[in-house]
Amino acid sequence: MLTRACLTLSCWLLLPAAVLAASFTVNPVRVDLAAERPYAVMRITNLADTPVTLQARAYIWTGDEANNGLTATDAVILNPPLLSVAPGATRFVRLGLRTPNQGKAEATYRLILQEVPKTSDPTEGAAIHTILRISIPVFAAPKTPIAAKLDWSLHESGAGKFKLVATNSGTAHVQIRELSMAPAEKTVEPKALTAPVYVLPGQSRTWEVEAPDFAGQATMKVVAKTDAGTTEQIVGATNSGVAKNPN
Repeated sequence: MLTRACLTLSCWLLLPAAVLAASFTVNPVRVDLAAERPYAVMRITNLADTPVTLQARAYIWTGDEANNGLTATDAVILNPPLLSVAPGATRFVRLGLRTPNQGKAEATYRLILQEVPKTSDPTEGAAIHTILRISIPVFAAPKTPIAAKLDWSLHESGAGKFKLVATNSGTAHVQIRELSMAPAEKTVEPKALTAPVYVLPGQSRTWEVEAPDFAGQATMKVVAKTDAGTTEQIVGATNSGVAKNPN
């Protein structure tokens, strides 16, 4: 099923020169493909008063935090890969898998839509044009059932300094929309952590947490609100000789 959403993108720079702005909507902003329906259609509408030309490219997405995590691929067919959209007009990009996912885990891609730079117009003087680039996740499920499985680990490297790691040992992605951490045996305000983030199958995400009030606590309650529901887990903290907080 396609996620029904609409993303409006608008960029400008507040500088003392003329500025060219671009604005368009894309629907959906996330694509879910299945073995029995390995194709989808994206709707792009130009809201600006000037035409926009967009280049569409597909990438394998590994979710690798340490690197870019994107590798160009022809496994996803895009038609058309280059399109011009007139002011107020709507165009469509059709995408599909060259071969349906035959594996046992979800395949993950990113579709990058990037504005093609316009040719400079001497009559515009010192105009500045901001190039838009958006990234859309594409998930391709196989025929076999898949599910995410989040495993948590926690390490306190210094007093109140933690490293929280989420590892997805399942066969499908999970999107963590909200995340918080608090001592399991101490009444304090939970610490909200950066979200939303995706954790892809076989990948991990790490949060560096500074919470002096949590220093020396042996266990933490991690609450994650995800696209698959809300989970609460008690996680034991490994500790490298950090003095325990008697409070």
